[in-house]
Amino acid sequence: MTVITDRRRRALATIGATCLLASGGLALAGPLQAAAPAPPALVEAADLGALTVTYRVGGLALGARDAAGAALDPSAAIVRVFDPAVLDLGVDTDLLPYDVLADDLVTLALTDVTGPGDVTVSTPDDGAGRTLLASGGPRSATVPVGTTLPARWDFSAPGAYAVTLTASATLADGTALSAAPVAYRFQVDAPAADAPPAPEPSLTPGAAQAEPAPPSDSATGPFPTSSPAPPQAEPAPPSDSATGPFPTSSPAPTSAHATPDTGATTPETPDAPSLGEATSAGGVTDEAGPPAGALPAPDTTLLTDTARGDVTLAIDTAAPGAFVTVAVPESLRGRWVSTWVLSTPTDLGWRQVDADATVTLALPQDVDLGQHRVVVREADAALVGWSPLTVASADEAPDQCLPQQVESTLGPGEADVVTSGHFDFGPVVDGAGLRALVKDDRTQPAPWVDPATLVLHLTDDAAVQAPGGEFAFLGAGQVWQVPLTQLPGVPWLGWNTQHPTIAGKVDGEVTLTLDNLEGPGRLAVYSMGSFGNLGERYFGTVEGFERSTAIPVGTSGVHVHAIWAFTEPGAYHATLTFAATVGGERRTGTSTLNFFVGPGDASAAARATTTQQTVGRTADGRECQLPAAAGPTGGGPGGASGAGTLPRTGVDSETLADLTGLTVTLFVVGLAFVAAASLAPRRPATA
Repeated sequence: MTVITDRRRRALATIGATCLLASGGLALAGPLQAAAPAPPALVEAADLGALTVTYRVGGLALGARDAAGAALDPSAAIVRVFDPAVLDLGVDTDLLPYDVLADDLVTLALTDVTGPGDVTVSTPDDGAGRTLLASGGPRSATVPVGTTLPARWDFSAPGAYAVTLTASATLADGTALSAAPVAYRFQVDAPAADAPPAPEPSLTPGAAQAEPAPPSDSATGPFPTSSPAPPQAEPAPPSDSATGPFPTSSPAPTSAHATPDTGATTPETPDAPSLGEATSAGGVTDEAGPPAGALPAPDTTLLTDTARGDVTLAIDTAAPGAFVTVAVPESLRGRWVSTWVLSTPTDLGWRQVDADATVTLALPQDVDLGQHRVVVREADAALVGWSPLTVASADEAPDQCLPQQVESTLGPGEADVVTSGHFDFGPVVDGAGLRALVKDDRTQPAPWVDPATLVLHLTDDAAVQAPGGEFAFLGAGQVWQVPLTQLPGVPWLGWNTQHPTIAGKVDGEVTLTLDNLEGPGRLAVYSMGSFGNLGERYFGTVEGFERSTAIPVGTSGVHVHAIWAFTEPGAYHATLTFAATVGGERRTGTSTLNFFVGPGDASAAARATTTQQTVGRTADGRECQLPAAAGPTGGGPGGASGAGTLPRTGVDSETLADLTGLTVTLFVVGLAFVAAASLAPRRPATA
């Protein structure tokens, strides 16, 4: 029989206790919390070009474009309108070709309006304004294809508005097409006491509503832009193809046309359907829009703490009339939900859950000050959850800080030269497009920044001798490398798929491709094996390396670090592209990483370029500090020095299931050691 000494017994007990404490610590870490929803961006009305109606496979799509013609995402913005409360915003159907839709017409329908006043959309007709859509009716109007129809939007009172539109049309063979409803949000500011009168808006066709420019690869307007333009810009194959009815041999005309005798629009069809009309009661879903009818007020006895569910607000205090973004479970994306604010039950209407699992509500102007609850229910009245909200006066409530995209020109040598700190290159969904950004962990919360604002300087602290052997692709001399593990004086660059717009929201893998490398030498990006051998060859320009690698995503994303080895000193520009399928659509985002290798003036690697960053602005235009998750770039570029700062990347490649397994393993091992210490035979005591 083996006899355990007291010293060994204490060692076993200590090991067991350590494992038990570690497992308890992991268990106490708890489930990962969902990030607060990012508020929409604040944009200026002057930067808008028009609303757009385009073709998507199997139907139509509503969107927007900026003044230069670039595609915009209206769901990601609040449009600020200054008094007089008039907005010039036309309807663009230029991408719909002739002789495909019945009578060459599209029907635009107003399905919902929330706000402190009425909204009227009108257009000139033989010199006199004609009402197209209005809160009190009409609720639908027809628009000819292949044109940009000028329109004037009137708001009867200042405050926050949400105007929900949809579109429908019929093919020549009788097939019905429709567009999913889109909520266009506006913030109408009250006039300043000493403000000069605004000029009368021009509604002359061809004046303010010029022919749209082709989609641009650069973001020229305030909305998040798609680069390249969304797929509806490309006509689909003929109707006998499974992909849609539009011929590819005759692209849509580029010049606007007017209908005879009116100069602006085809007369409204008397029988044009209003998709906002109720067709049934009791919350039964209408395929063309929100459920018809309203649900009864929520039963307050059911609104317990345990029934709060996964409903969270972007802000916890707001003024009457403010917008509030509400996050709901991802399983509700694309579905309609009923929204209420209590204590006095007030119906905020039906809202369709966005692709990012949020809805945006406009608080009534007359809502009582004090404590309230925002309640979300499904169409069958089942409770989704609720969240508390404090309503305070405009003087007492903190200003809502909204992300606003700002363009700036970066001159040569103006980039931030970094020689240490943790950085991750990664994809970020931005409106209808994808951007390739860098997460800068030198400050917390870590912002996602434009790579053009950085130069990664690999000084001689990053120099090593090429090892040869299976690493012969590096040559026989000195190489400079970003290492696998973080070292002082060397920028530590990896990549991840952990941005909230990517993790759990991508179909399949993300592809990272090296499109081009400019520089004096070659690049190899690879990992190491367990025994110091060559691991995975990710991408590079050396012999035996592919140009792209596939990155898993899953529910929480992954975080990867590799060796980036450069064979010669000097300035390098690596152009890389992320490609991913989001919401069934293939999206790409391209950026260039700037490196300077070896001694010298690293700022020389920076190039003159136009960059975008997200800054915080209140509704009246004052600067403010954004919350951590606001906008695709977080709080905007960070500028703090991060030498020696430990990287913070959240959950890396380990998922919650991995942590659970590790917890159980440590617990079992700990019990085994404690049991061994307790049950092992003791050395007999000596007299």
